[in-house]
Amino acid sequence: MIDFPAAPVAGQIFFGSNGVIYQYSTTYTSWIMIGSTVQQDASVSASGGFTPSNGVAVVIVFGVVVTGNAGGWLNTTNGRYTPPAGRYLLMCNGSIQAPGGGNGGWLLALRKNGVAVTGVGNNSSGGTLFSVTNSMAAIVDANGTDFFEFTGTANVVGMANQGCVFSAIAIQQAAQIPGTGSAWRQIARVVAPALTATIDFQNIPADINDLMLSFDIVPTTNDDNLAVRIYDGGGVLLTGANYLYGVTANNNASAFGAAAVTGGSTAAAFTTGIVFNYAQTTNKVSNVANQGIAGTLRIPNIRDVSKTKRMTWDCAYLNGAATLLISATGGGTYNAATALSGLRLFTGSTLSGIATLWGSP
Repeated sequence: MIDFPAAPVAGQIFFGSNGVIYQYSTTYTSWIMIGSTVQQDASVSASGGFTPSNGVAVVIVFGVVVTGNAGGWLNTTNGRYTPPAGRYLLMCNGSIQAPGGGNGGWLLALRKNGVAVTGVGNNSSGGTLFSVTNSMAAIVDANGTDFFEFTGTANVVGMANQGCVFSAIAIQQAAQIPGTGSAWRQIARVVAPALTATIDFQNIPADINDLMLSFDIVPTTNDDNLAVRIYDGGGVLLTGANYLYGVTANNNASAFGAAAVTGGSTAAAFTTGIVFNYAQTTNKVSNVANQGIAGTLRIPNIRDVSKTKRMTWDCAYLNGAATLLISATGGGTYNAATALSGLRLFTGSTLSGIATLWGSP
């Protein structure tokens, strides 16, 4: 759940914890997704410095942000850069002055989670009070919790900092920008051999909010139903009598203008799962090997614990009598508020086939 700011104003920008930039619209009185924080704001430029200490690595703190960083990925107090998951080019250059008594040098290094990644060797001033400059760049991968910091280590006493500059550029975006492509991605694909009891998708990634399932299933027993159950937010399969659904169907022999047939959970006397097909004897799903039932299921807003989980689907199949190609559409719900963390496909016996689950943040 995203905790949006209270009392927003028109055009206000908000960087969500899910890696998305939102802008408040007074026209729609809602927050509108406008882009990816990784691509647009993980890039930052800042300046700062450190107090050199002989032989001790000191974290460079970049206290003044020149541009970017509205998402707060660079901590201007402790010098840590903790960007969203992605790939970044990090750069730093700085200068310190040799002491009045002779030459001096310093080491500039990059650390990831407190461990040195790489460094630039001690550059010598070549004389008293001369400036010693260092610069470095590195491409790094971040998992969303990794932090990076630059350190400076002086090799003599009395060196003085003259300033450092930090830059970060995102070179691999973690989310699609609206209008440039799809944010949907494949979560899992299951190829089930014959006599499989169920097809299960569990532990759906935490950033996924909407689901789409495609399926091509053949029941082992002829004239059988294909149904779905959901796992709640805690991973428990919900098998109670809380499922409600309705189905509308027609077939290849339907006359033009003829009314479609309808049915639902009450008529089918089955409320412990949602049936995709028209559940009437001889008009359920055939077990003919090259037929079965194929279709798609769509479930939005799976993380909201305050709402029931509603879904819609469409499918086509050969009926149990093997005489009609039936097209069915439907809508259903688990009629109790809950989050959703997984799905189970099942028939009245066993099954074979393929199912692919897709998700979108």
